[in-house]
Amino acid sequence: MVSVTPVTGRQVLMLLDNACNPDWRVLKEATTLVAAGASVTILAWDREGGVQPSEVRDGVVIERIHIPRPHRSLAGKMVSSGRVWRAFWQRARAFTFDTVHAHDFTMLPIGVAIATRRRVPLVYDAHEIYWLMVRASTPRALQLGMRRTEIALLSRVDRLITVSGHLADYFGRHHGDVTVVGNWYNPTAVDARAGQHVRADLGIPDDAFCIACIGSLGPERMHSLLIDYAAAYPDTAILIAGRGAGEGAVCEAAGRLPNVHFAGWRSNPDPLYAAADALFYGLDSDDPYSKISSPNTLFLSIARQIPLITTPTGEAGTLIAQSGAGEVLRPATVAAMRTAVEHLREASRREQVRTSLATLQDRYSWDRAAEELVGVYASLL
Repeated sequence: MVSVTPVTGRQVLMLLDNACNPDWRVLKEATTLVAAGASVTILAWDREGGVQPSEVRDGVVIERIHIPRPHRSLAGKMVSSGRVWRAFWQRARAFTFDTVHAHDFTMLPIGVAIATRRRVPLVYDAHEIYWLMVRASTPRALQLGMRRTEIALLSRVDRLITVSGHLADYFGRHHGDVTVVGNWYNPTAVDARAGQHVRADLGIPDDAFCIACIGSLGPERMHSLLIDYAAAYPDTAILIAGRGAGEGAVCEAAGRLPNVHFAGWRSNPDPLYAAADALFYGLDSDDPYSKISSPNTLFLSIARQIPLITTPTGEAGTLIAQSGAGEVLRPATVAAMRTAVEHLREASRREQVRTSLATLQDRYSWDRAAEELVGVYASLL
């Protein structure tokens, strides 16, 4: 007998402001809904081009609309947003769906428009407090406009999901039905052989302690601390991967320091994690987002049982300090980083950290997050 869930037969249209090449949170949610009996189509904005316009991945249909990256000017960004929303509106007419799922604030206005036109429920997936996240590159008046617009549009949202308790507290002040679906992962064994290949390709000695920092290369992520540490301690390898405004500085350091290795952006970073003895997540304490950050790196550390070295900010700083599943830099200095590395080189401390990470794996698993997600969709019935 075929098992039937409350989500069986539901047809979901997800709206996404990147090319999903990949976006792991979005794909995990989509494949979870497919496994629960729904059909899911992701309508994705491809800024760069060069990605196939349509594909099916693990039962999820991904349809991409290529509209080039907007100009840096405010007017250029507004024109591009209008073009994207118009293209999404037109493409959505070709699909059959009974639920719209809008990822992040950039997709909320068009999500409201499409859901209202089709008279179907709208799920809003707030990965971030968007207006706060973009504050460094956005005029204050526009930040205020985004904040007020989002709050106003929340009245048209049927269910709101977000990534952490901190964000749930914020959105709960403006919406009555908020569920946490964390950026969590099921336990995953690292591929030691793949890690060895990465080390050989990049020239990282087998006996070197390797700290990996993988993700956004924004200036607030404190890559300069890693570079300063590498200059002071050439016995430690620093592996940085990703993209963002700090790429130039990282590339320059990689050319100057033999123990700094820049791997660029990787669609599959798993081999890079396998090469690491520890992960690094840093966030400037002066950054307004530092108290509410819930970084992917934290949950990847838990899933792969790789120790995390982090700053005392947000969920990462709090959880690592409470659990002992890594090292917290107090303060975030080269000397503190050296102390953290020396601790993690000790076999007894490494074993203690791995035990703590294993304890966290059940609480912060995707299986638990998936139950919450399916519950949200079941409640729409």
